[in-house]
Amino acid sequence: MAGHTWYLDNRRARQELGWEPRDPGETLADTVDDLRTRRAE
Repeated sequence: MAGHTWYLDNRRARQELGWEPRDPGETLADTVDDLRTRRAE
């Protein structure tokens, strides 16, 4: 599998669903917040 070239194209998700990627730092911060919240439960 490592010998293959993998390619993803998000054009269809953007066009049909209006999806837009977001800043990775924002995603990481949200993930950390979620994990902290779940741990407190």
